[in-house]
Amino acid sequence: MEKNRWTFGKLKNLPKSSGIYWVFSMYDELLYIGSSKNINRRWKNHHILKGLQEQYKGFHICCDLIDEDKIHQEEKELIKKHNPRLNWHCEGFEKDFGKGTVIKIPDELVELVDKIQIQACNKGYRITKTEAMRIIAKNYTK
Repeated sequence: MEKNRWTFGKLKNLPKSSGIYWVFSMYDELLYIGSSKNINRRWKNHHILKGLQEQYKGFHICCDLIDEDKIHQEEKELIKKHNPRLNWHCEGFEKDFGKGTVIKIPDELVELVDKIQIQACNKGYRITKTEAMRIIAKNYTK
């Protein structure tokens, strides 16, 4: 597996190749790990982009170019190893909803979950997407 690593100040310079991307705060804290068949296209409309721009004055992305057939397994292993603040934690999701359960979450809720995670992160707390969804459910289903 050939890995190339770049750091970009501007998202339009991201590679148009498959690989893993790492998002860091301006203080080099790992915030998020993701994968895509085309990293450049993925970041044009990434669901966490707006939250990152609002909550972090500066962030940067590093990329490891990896064959398309290997990116999802590699991403899963890296998330498990590094436990970034803003990643989905599958263990909690499977525990709450049953292994293999797939739920389509509306885009506005995904953005709200991301905002809750980023706000918690800025205050020194670490919460999973599942915990953020519980906060939403608790406050909006009364």
